[in-house]
Parts: sequence; C-alpha cells; structure tokens
Amino acid sequence: MPTPNNKPKRDDIWWRVAALVVGLPLMLVLALTAVSVASDGGRVPSELAAAARETGVMRCSEGTIDHGDGSLVDRLFDSGRFRCTAWRMRQHL
Repeated sequence: MPTPNNKPKRDDIWWRVAALVVGLPLMLVLALTAVSVASDGGRVPSELAAAARETGVMRCSEGTIDHGDGSLVDRLFDSGRFRCTAWRMRQHL
C-alpha cells in the first residue's frame, strides 16, 4: 500500500511566510492604534473633570487629544495634548 506524500509544497510555505511577514506587523500596528485611541477616549473625561475644578469665568465642555502632526508615529509614541473644542460660561451660585 503506498503512503501519501504529506510534505508541504514549496509554494505553500512561501505564502505562509509572506502572510506572517506582512500580517504580523500589520496586526501589531492595528493593535497599538486601537490602544492609543482607547487611551485618548479615557483621558478626555478626566481632562474635562480637571478643567471643571479650575476657577474662572469660562469652563471647557468638550475637547480632543492632539498628537503632533497626526502621523502614526506621533500617535503611537506621543502622549498628546488636550485641546478644548467648546467653552461654556460658568454658572455662579
């Protein structure tokens, strides 16, 4: 009885290597971007709460996190700066 040839073909191996070489860095960049966006989403409310405790006539009601020039490298490695996008008058009691 002949035994089946279970060796993978050379073409199959190259596709797997190419998929790993392209897919792994792509997944890493996507994961780091998602973590950065999630971090910014959690940071905005805390910045707004800190701005609400400050004294003054105006208070910040909305804001975003700006990362340098907006490139992928800046988004991943720069913590960014909070920028207020909407202001409201503080109500005095």
